[in-house]
Amino acid sequence: MFRRLSTKSLINGLIIIISFVAFFSGLPDDVTTAVHLCCGYPEYLDQDDYKKADKNLYIELAKLLDASGLNQVSQCHITIQLQRPHVFQVSIEDAEAINDVEKLLPNFKKISVIFGSIAVARSKTEDFDNLKKRIADALKHIDPNRLILAPDCGLGYLTEDMIKSKLEVMVKVAKEF
Repeated sequence: MFRRLSTKSLINGLIIIISFVAFFSGLPDDVTTAVHLCCGYPEYLDQDDYKKADKNLYIELAKLLDASGLNQVSQCHITIQLQRPHVFQVSIEDAEAINDVEKLLPNFKKISVIFGSIAVARSKTEDFDNLKKRIADALKHIDPNRLILAPDCGLGYLTEDMIKSKLEVMVKVAKEF
């Protein structure tokens, strides 16, 4: 959604958030809504030099989104997403972006975070211990009931075997918490 934002376009992000409030306000209670904060997408698998979003804008948008009124608290657990009344979630790519979770996640006081933990444009499968440490670090800064593990967005560059291997690691890590 907010892909590769510059500081100049932060005001556009605020306008979009205000629009979300108006749009999402009439939805039924059993609908879960989400906004995706994209870090950018490479042109090919294992590309290192592609432009990514400014991580500081994630922090600023986090504050705006959490204060927007789209903030019903989820009854989610890191491994199971249960049915509940209308919930607003934010999807953040972290596997590729490697955000400063100490600065970013505390800004989400009410909103659930779909935490991209699997790199979708990398052929190498994530290391179990490294991913487990990353999630443990994230959980120091957000309520575990509001952190949902997921891959970063898009799986288009990966083979079916790569996807399966990466998701197996993510699920094993999730089961540790």
